[in-house]
Amino acid sequence: MIIRPYIATNPHSTPPSRTLGAIVRGFKIGVTKWFRNNTDVHTVWQRNYYEHVIRSEAALNDIREYIINNPAKWADDPDNPKHAAARYGRL
Repeated sequence: MIIRPYIATNPHSTPPSRTLGAIVRGFKIGVTKWFRNNTDVHTVWQRNYYEHVIRSEAALNDIREYIINNPAKWADDPDNPKHAAARYGRL
């Protein structure tokens, strides 16, 4: 990811926020635009997802374990469309 310096084109404008949230928001906007322009994917980000700072090696290892093991649980996940279809009477 390349972060370019802010260059004001309007003398009355304020510089964009430089918070981590603003950087993540800008990244997500750019990725979403790219996907929508270059693929058939229009829903890029998971809803109701939040980011957090990983503060320790133990927390990082827990996240790594989750990433490795979670796909195996998809068949039983209530958000799996197969379960949603059955729940609403559509198979």
